[in-house]
Amino acid sequence: MDFDDNCFELNQEDWMVLDTLLQQTTHTKYINASYESDNDDIVLQPRRKRRFRILSDSDDECLANFRNTSSSPIPNISVWKKPQGKQRTTITFTEISGLQPLSLRHEMAQAKPIEFYNLLVPDTVFQYIVDETNRFALQIITKEEATPSARIRQWIPTDIYEIKRFFGLIIWMGLVKLPRISHYWSKDKMLGQPFAKTL
Repeated sequence: MDFDDNCFELNQEDWMVLDTLLQQTTHTKYINASYESDNDDIVLQPRRKRRFRILSDSDDECLANFRNTSSSPIPNISVWKKPQGKQRTTITFTEISGLQPLSLRHEMAQAKPIEFYNLLVPDTVFQYIVDETNRFALQIITKEEATPSARIRQWIPTDIYEIKRFFGLIIWMGLVKLPRISHYWSKDKMLGQPFAKTL
């Protein structure tokens, strides 16, 4: 991403703040580096994190003392300025939202969910999935790697009706969450799901 040098306007005060921050971080790095080089033999054990709870009623007083003893505060470098015309223009959405064209919107006004699904996923998509699934199965069956007793040799070509039921099961399993996949097919009275049998 390329930035134009004129996009940022920094005044003298901003430069001073940045310079101060740079000096503080450089000084801190130098102190830490010299401390580590002097004490190479010392291995510091990491402390376990514990909750610290103040039991006294003087919480506000402790907080005030902490603020007084802390290092110099970092000044706020955000300065509000008048816009100079470099802001992005927002493009307003003027189209009619919803299902397009308008005739389709009126036609689908009282439609069932399956009709919307068929509008989005037409039978041509399912036919393509059927063709490719059957073609792939045929390729696997004709390979010499598949033994004569392999389960793939018992393949029966699929059809649109079976693929639609399979997609229905996938959508249903996404809506009904169970702890294990085997629970969807369980015959247990508590865990059993009768919906899958109806497909």
